[in-house]
Amino acid sequence: MGLLYDGPREENVQVRGVRKATALNVAASAQNVPHVSVFKEVDVTRTMELRAALKQDPSYQGLSVSPMLFAAKAIIWAARRNPQVNATWHETHYTLRNYVNLGVAAATPRGLVVPVIHEAHTYNTQGLAAAITQLTVDARDGRTTPGEMQGGTISITNIGTLGLDSGTPSFRPARPASSPSVRCARSRGSSTAKLFRAM
Repeated sequence: MGLLYDGPREENVQVRGVRKATALNVAASAQNVPHVSVFKEVDVTRTMELRAALKQDPSYQGLSVSPMLFAAKAIIWAARRNPQVNATWHETHYTLRNYVNLGVAAATPRGLVVPVIHEAHTYNTQGLAAAITQLTVDARDGRTTPGEMQGGTISITNIGTLGLDSGTPSFRPARPASSPSVRCARSRGSSTAKLFRAM
């Protein structure tokens, strides 16, 4: 059986830019932030029916109307209703934030980036779809600037696109809540989504 990789037995690979920043953030997160994950499977049949209807709506032409959009709306609503999940710990106290700056994780050729939609709680569904579409395109085209990844209060990621059912993301120590992963599956005319929250 031949080797899959014919290079040297070991080699050092220099890490720069986004990948270096990601590695440093993940290491700091693992060392300094306790991770707790909870999982919940929910019936999203009606949500997927709404998604299908919006995809046919001319006002949503060219916008990404994915399950991620509805998960983002749910997270924004939940964070506003329960500001404790959108708080920051400061050794002797914590700060409740009654606003939502939503980080949206995007895998790119450069590595993982998490651009932020500031004041996301002020967006309606169409506006949020437009914002997610634009930041995703910018991220994949390598146009996301460091400034556009600052100021997030809560983040969302979607590992369902990788064919995974669940997982626990790492998140920046300054952003103590990361929610959720979304994977939608259809079965006998119904749809389910597996959601998790890492805190």
